[in-house]
Amino acid sequence: MVTGTLTGGALRRGQNVIIQPSGKAARIRNMQCANSNVEVSGPGTRTALNLSDLAAVEDVSRGNVVTLREFGGPSNTFDALVQISPRANRSLKDGTRVRVHYGSGNVVARVAFFEKKEELATGESALAQLRLESPAFAFAGDRCILRDWAEQNTLAGAIVLDPDSRRRGFRDPARLECLRRRAQAPDDVSVLLASLLARDGAARKSELLMKSRFSDQEIATGVARPGAGR
Repeated sequence: MVTGTLTGGALRRGQNVIIQPSGKAARIRNMQCANSNVEVSGPGTRTALNLSDLAAVEDVSRGNVVTLREFGGPSNTFDALVQISPRANRSLKDGTRVRVHYGSGNVVARVAFFEKKEELATGESALAQLRLESPAFAFAGDRCILRDWAEQNTLAGAIVLDPDSRRRGFRDPARLECLRRRAQAPDDVSVLLASLLARDGAARKSELLMKSRFSDQEIATGVARPGAGR
């Protein structure tokens, strides 16, 4: 039995799912919410899943994500907005090795600032690339915590702006402009759509923001909104 809080779309009993980042396939045999069997469970709901075709100890680990195949696979590079609280007692240096805590899991990464700066001071924010040492699965808009290697101090918070980034063309102007727009309103679906289309020029409607925290209905409404493509 796997227990967690759902994000993204709803899950249904009998549905085929994928465990990320391992990519192992399973089927939802049964679902429970508040100790009652249910057929469907939606976002924000604490849900227990009985998954077939898996060994509970060997195939599922803390921090794994149960998702659908169409959402794609894990990534080893996240582009993010990194923010240090004014109450923090230390800065964050470029190239620092950190632990990125997301959901119930964490992964080791190095921080690379997009702007040429040696460190981020307390109270400041900056665009950064989180270069993971092992793959992880996240959605655009997910919140993370950056802690030091020894996990003794919290260094910063982060919002994932692009969960499927790449290290090549690190400071590409179109990429930077896309991230700047997203950083201004990471929870606005219209801003994310506009920044994506401005960067890529075009995209299949069915593939827009597939790996994001927005529902199909929210994305459809954002596409229909005037100015979404600008």
